[in-house]
Amino acid sequence: MTRRPNRRATGAEQAQATHALLSALIDQGEASTDDAHRLYRLPDSCDQRTWGAIVSGLLTSRIIRRVGDRHTSRRIAHGRRIGRYVLADRGQAIAMRDRLAASAARQRARQLCLPGIAAK
Repeated sequence: MTRRPNRRATGAEQAQATHALLSALIDQGEASTDDAHRLYRLPDSCDQRTWGAIVSGLLTSRIIRRVGDRHTSRRIAHGRRIGRYVLADRGQAIAMRDRLAASAARQRARQLCLPGIAAK
C-alpha cells in the first residue's frame, strides 16, 4: 500500500487547480475534475484531496452546481464515480478565473526556472 502524501497544496498550487477547473467549465460548459486534471496536474507530493476542497468551495460559493456524475477515466482513481458540474454564475466564474490567472502564471514561471534560481 502506498503512503498518502501529507503535504498540503500551496496557495499557488490551489490557484492553478482552481483556474484549471474554471477554465474547463467556461470552455466546455460542463466538466469534471478529470477535465481539470488534463489542464493542470497537482504534484504527486501533494494531497490529491485538494481537488475536493476546490470543488466544495466553488459549490458553497454558488459559482458551480452539480448536474450528475460519471466514472472517472483516470486509472489511478480506479473508475470511481466523480461529479459533473456546470457554471451557476458565469460572470463570477470568469472574474475569479481572471484573478487566478496572474497567480497561476507566476507559479508556472517558477516551475520553468532552473533549481536554485528564483523567478522574479
